[in-house]
Amino acid sequence: MMFSKRFFFSQILFFAVLFCAALVYFLKPVQPLPVIGQLTDFRLLNSDGKTVSLQDLKGKVWVADFMFTTCGGICPVMGANMAKLHRSYVLVDDVRLVSISVNPDTDTPETLKTYAKKFKANTDRWFFLTGPLADIQKLSAQSFKLGKVDEPVFHSSYFTLVDRQGRIRGYYDGMDKKKLARLFKDIAVVLREKKGMSVPLLPTINALLNGLAGVFLVLGFLAIKRKDRVTHKKFMLCAFASSALFLCTYLYYHLTSAGITHYKGSGMWRAIYFFILGTHTPLAVLIVPFILMALRHAYRGEFQKHTRITKWLYPTWMYVSVTGVLIYLMLYVFKPA
Repeated sequence: MMFSKRFFFSQILFFAVLFCAALVYFLKPVQPLPVIGQLTDFRLLNSDGKTVSLQDLKGKVWVADFMFTTCGGICPVMGANMAKLHRSYVLVDDVRLVSISVNPDTDTPETLKTYAKKFKANTDRWFFLTGPLADIQKLSAQSFKLGKVDEPVFHSSYFTLVDRQGRIRGYYDGMDKKKLARLFKDIAVVLREKKGMSVPLLPTINALLNGLAGVFLVLGFLAIKRKDRVTHKKFMLCAFASSALFLCTYLYYHLTSAGITHYKGSGMWRAIYFFILGTHTPLAVLIVPFILMALRHAYRGEFQKHTRITKWLYPTWMYVSVTGVLIYLMLYVFKPA
C-alpha cells in the first residue's frame, strides 16, 4: 500500500512539473529583435508596371534583396532561397518579398515578369521592382545600408528583414543556409509583434486550461485504478472546473475578438489541422451533457450508470483536451513552414 501511495504522488509531481514547464514555455516573452534602422520612402515599378512605394508595404512584414536577372554569380542562389521563403509564406497575408533590380537598363517590368515566372512567383506577394538607377543606388547605400552599387555585379548578397513600420530588423546572408534558418525564426518573431505580445493571451489561457483538464483526467484515472474514489472524485471535479472555465474564456474570446484566426499552412499539414478541428469541435459540444450526467450519477451513488457513460466519455474528453492544445500549437506556436 505504501508503494502505491508513493507511485500515485510521484505521478502528481510529474504532471505538476510538466504543466508548470508548459506554462513557462508558452507565456515567456519572445526576445524582441533590435531596430537597426528606418527605411526612407521610395517609388519603383513592379513587374506589372505599377508604382510601389514604402507606404504600400506598411503594415506588412517583408524581406528584401538586390539582384539582376542576367546575373550568373550569386543571384541564382539568392533567387532560389527567396523562392523558398515565398513558398513558405505565400499564404500568409502579412508577409511580402521584395527583389530590387540593380540593373534597370536591362530589367524592365516586362523582363522582371518573365523572370518571376522562372520562380513560379505570385507577384501579388513577391514584388520584383525596377526604376531609375540613381534611386536604386541611393536606396541600397543610404536606406538599406548595404553599400554602393556602382556596378551591378557588386550588389549585396544580404536579405533584409523589415517590419510593419518600415524599420530594418535584421540582415541575413542569402547564401548561408544557417542564416536563412535564422531568418525564418525572426520573421515569426516580427509577425508576433502585431499585438505587442509573444502569443495572444486568451488563446494561451484556453490552451493551458485544456491541458490542465487533461492532466486532471489522467490523475483521476490513476486514482480510480487504485480504488481511491475520494481522490478520483477530487481530480475529476478539477477536470470539470478546468473545462468549464475554458468554455467561459473561449466564448468570451470569440464573442469579443475581431474575428477568426485562420490556419496558414498548406498541403498535408492543412489536412491534418482541419481533421483535428473537425473532430474536436463537435465532440467538445457533444460531451458537455454527458459530463453533467456522469457527475450526477456519481453524486447519487449510481456507479453502474456512471461507469457505462465514462467508458466512452473518458477517452473522448481526453481527446478534446489534447486536441485543443494541438490546435493552439498549430495556430500560434509552430508556424507553417
